[in-house]
Amino acid sequence: MRPNRIAIIALAALSGLAWYALAPNSTTPEPAPAVASAAAARNATASFPAHWGRSTSPELAARQAAQWQAAAGPVQQWAQQGQLQRWWQQAQQDCARAAETDCRGYWLAVLAAQPATPAQQVLLQALQTLPKLNEAEPKLVQSLNTPLAERLAKLSQLRQQVMGPEAAKAWFGQEEALVAYKAAVNDFARHEAKTLRQPARLQALEALRVQHYGDYYAELKAAETPAQRFELEYRLALLDQPSPEQATQLREQLLNRYFEPLAARERAEQFRQQAQQQQQRANYQQGLQALAQQRQAQGWSEERYTQAVAQWRAQVFGPGA
Repeated sequence: MRPNRIAIIALAALSGLAWYALAPNSTTPEPAPAVASAAAARNATASFPAHWGRSTSPELAARQAAQWQAAAGPVQQWAQQGQLQRWWQQAQQDCARAAETDCRGYWLAVLAAQPATPAQQVLLQALQTLPKLNEAEPKLVQSLNTPLAERLAKLSQLRQQVMGPEAAKAWFGQEEALVAYKAAVNDFARHEAKTLRQPARLQALEALRVQHYGDYYAELKAAETPAQRFELEYRLALLDQPSPEQATQLREQLLNRYFEPLAARERAEQFRQQAQQQQQRANYQQGLQALAQQRQAQGWSEERYTQAVAQWRAQVFGPGA
């Protein structure tokens, strides 16, 4: 795993996002290939010079031009979507298939030989500064007590300082927008949401999407899964502290809203099993406390107490538990 991925995942994992978990790989559909088509991909792969010295300058220039012509469109697309790093991941796979061991060096040479365009400039800047950023990110030490939004802001500032604002946005924009939104959702759920009714909470969530998704609103909202939307709306509704019967009814309504009938039934059964298991564990703990008190009151031996605990465990969880 590359350092830049470590940095953003660490932010998410250490932020206490149990309320609304991240899904870092679900932001958009699968990336387009690093080149525009299968035919172009074959030609582009063939253009990787296994031994640079074997190509004459005109031949090399032609290969580089063809490579960039195939890649320019996808590069521009992913840069505009703030996911240029995903194009780079695909390009590295292309390098590996072509036995090109210095992928970054190869692409720097390709880009240096091309006329300046916005796509060429942003990719060139990103690749030139990527080693420095990969070295700097692990050295960014932040307290775990610092709110996630502040840690993300410092990480984003570092990226902009090293890469430049435009390249950093092209490389990390959508990823950072997603983390910023989910950090805001968690903060909202812990504070303001408790003072609102459910319709107002949902309106506030949409406002947070607009604010933090920003330029990537359409892509990121479309990538929200039914499971994520159900979980978020259900947990917000539980802030009203409904009765167990009301919570069950609400959960079933939301399951039917966000899932097909079969999936809704399967998830309802999962909730039922989870509730049953939680009740079993609670009963078991209560029984253990009663046995401990009885042991102390009656002076049971260790052997008798161990037997009693084993019998109680089997009674609650079944034989062999």
